[in-house]
Amino acid sequence: MINNNSLLHLQLDQLGLNEKEILVYTALNRMGTSLASSLAVKTGIKRTSVYDVLNSLIDKNLIVQFKMHGSSYYAIDDVQKLVLLQKERINTANDAVEILKAEHHKNDIQVQHFFGLEGYRFMYRNILDSEPKELLGWINLDNFHTLMDSQIENQWTKQRIEMGIFTRLIMQDTPYARNFQKQDKESCRETRLIPKGKYDFSSNCFLYQERIVYLTSQKPISGIRIHNAELFEMNKQFFDMVWGTLNKVTD
Repeated sequence: MINNNSLLHLQLDQLGLNEKEILVYTALNRMGTSLASSLAVKTGIKRTSVYDVLNSLIDKNLIVQFKMHGSSYYAIDDVQKLVLLQKERINTANDAVEILKAEHHKNDIQVQHFFGLEGYRFMYRNILDSEPKELLGWINLDNFHTLMDSQIENQWTKQRIEMGIFTRLIMQDTPYARNFQKQDKESCRETRLIPKGKYDFSSNCFLYQERIVYLTSQKPISGIRIHNAELFEMNKQFFDMVWGTLNKVTD
């Protein structure tokens, strides 16, 4: 079983602190206001190196330095700054993403394959991470729900609803699909049905944020994701063309 110290070390590592920064930061947290020499003894890091680590933590705005009786002391004034540091990184990452999107060559075609449960989780996670205003889908619901992990599916759907991502689905007309359609209003979606037997596609497709995702209908689930604005727009027009021919409410 992992203890609290090991867990904290792991968490600080995931937040971007290196090994020496973690040792000094946690020692400073336990000891309170300290001299560099005291931290060197406590952590086993050479005194000259401790100054470098302390300056790095100051640059990250995680600790403060002040003079007292002619000596430099260091302290953690607020551990909440760890959260603020991550928020700043997220904002920086978002800004970088927007610049990259603006500079991205629109004619490039990015194709990514994914396989099995982990691949499916990655693909599904990406939909929410992309925060699309709308998600479109061609779904063979009877096949789809036999392939998916119900717990993951329920959690994902709950989060999608909380994020307000509206979904439009075209599905084959089956008893299962009709019952699913009855829950549209509370599920932030609209479902339209096409005659089963006349259009018997077995695989599934999602459209969102210039991405097209195709899923196979057999286990282990696999698929491809295509990222291209032109191909996405063509597939969206196909979707809207069929969507416009279907009734909003099915008897």
